[in-house]
Amino acid sequence: MGTPRNRETPLTVERIADAALALADRGGLEGVTMRAVAAELGVSAMGLYRHVRSRDELLDAMVTRALEELPLDPAPGEPWERRFADLFRGLYRTLAARPVLTRVRLGRPFLTPGAMRLTERALELLRERGLDETAAITAYRAVYLHTLGCAAFVDHADPQGARREARTALAALPPEEFPHLAGSLDTVVNAIAGDAAFEYGLRALVSRVAEEHGHQV
Repeated sequence: MGTPRNRETPLTVERIADAALALADRGGLEGVTMRAVAAELGVSAMGLYRHVRSRDELLDAMVTRALEELPLDPAPGEPWERRFADLFRGLYRTLAARPVLTRVRLGRPFLTPGAMRLTERALELLRERGLDETAAITAYRAVYLHTLGCAAFVDHADPQGARREARTALAALPPEEFPHLAGSLDTVVNAIAGDAAFEYGLRALVSRVAEEHGHQV
């Protein structure tokens, strides 16, 4: 149920975004409508439109709110590789904890100033490493897309359920046709819904950047 608005809790974009995120956490992105958010806050839909003019603006506000606490220098004083990788580890944890964010991103880019803070910081670190403009943007995109993809496919909500489902499906495969999967069943199942693939890919990408541009530090 929504909470009636009063003088102590004025309607702001931040409150609207928090309400929308709460709705999304409970019922998915489909449940995030202007009318539903207004009801969650105990205000009229017209009152909501004075702060966010459309559902797209509402989605942008949700993304900005979710990413605004993301640390931009999570490992100060550490080697460059750790500082750059930890930036994306923070993004991965945020996206994996709130699957609705990857749903939003797959439908529209994160282009608000609040969401672009991470992009700016990543490019700053890459240029600091010695990459030129084109190489820095390419490297950023590679690591960002890896992070987004892993967050989109990891199942933190019910990892054991995901593993059980995978085990049932893989165990039914004919071993003579799928000898590698059959022979590695436990390892494959344990890798599902975990963070190992994200870490493996992140380290590989960051190491490649560091090796190619190490002489320019």
